Amino acid sequence: MAAFHDQFLKLAEQIRRRLPHVHGEESTKQALILPFIGALGYDIYDPTEIRPEYVADFAKKRPGGPAEKVDYAIHLGGTPVIFVECKSADVALHNFSGQLARYFNATPACPVAVLTNGVKYMFFTDLEEKNILGEKPFFEFDVLSFTEADVEVLETFSRERFNPGGVREQAEEIIYTSKISGYMGSILRNPPESFTRFVLGELSVFAGKRLTPRVIEKFTPTIKRAIQATLLDMATRSIKDQAEPRAEAPVPAAPPKLEVPTVAPPQPVIKIDEKL
Repeated sequence: MAAFHDQFLKLAEQIRRRLPHVHGEESTKQALILPFIGALGYDIYDPTEIRPEYVADFAKKRPGGPAEKVDYAIHLGGTPVIFVECKSADVALHNFSGQLARYFNATPACPVAVLTNGVKYMFFTDLEEKNILGEKPFFEFDVLSFTEADVEVLETFSRERFNPGGVREQAEEIIYTSKISGYMGSILRNPPESFTRFVLGELSVFAGKRLTPRVIEKFTPTIKRAIQATLLDMATRSIKDQAEPRAEAPVPAAPPKLEVPTVAPPQPVIKIDEKL
């Protein structure tokens, strides 16, 4: 995940530099959107994988004009799995696109549709009704403003990890996690009376005692400070764990050397001639 995150940090800097010079939809595609698709691991030069100006079999011609096209259809195993509709970088995105919906609704094999202006990416699927594109995105990614959690979700759409069959479950998980996180965040920032009453009721020191409005009012600031201290401690521990180098496996000690006694060579025997 770290390598994937670093890759998008670099992409963000690249897009930030290019953005002032991008004008029009075609420039947006070439300078911003194709690099994004490439960063997800798809081969933007392989026409069997990335099909620009994709015309589906069901596409009908506009009155007096050519057939409707989707800007990019990302294929895996010969099947379209992500439709991408592009807008110019200077166009504010709306939550819904009729053209994108028509393509999605008529292509049951494609589970994801993306609407983008090269900076913001809106991911849609059929959460409310099967094979009918939802009007609200289940996930949004801003290339110039994202968190590690955003990148973690985005990575599930990469070529290496994308599972077309699990998109509905994933979309539900993303939505529920977002809603629960928002709810928990509001509680932790400003604990309501019900939460304070619950916490005090769980503490043995208040067992059997009546939790009057006065007691609740008295201990609400205390609980708020305790929450802040706990969150700070958790963040500090997390940073410390990331900063500390992993303990290396101990190097096995070398076997002790055997001290071999040094044996002195035998001294030569000098014979003395007694006749001398």
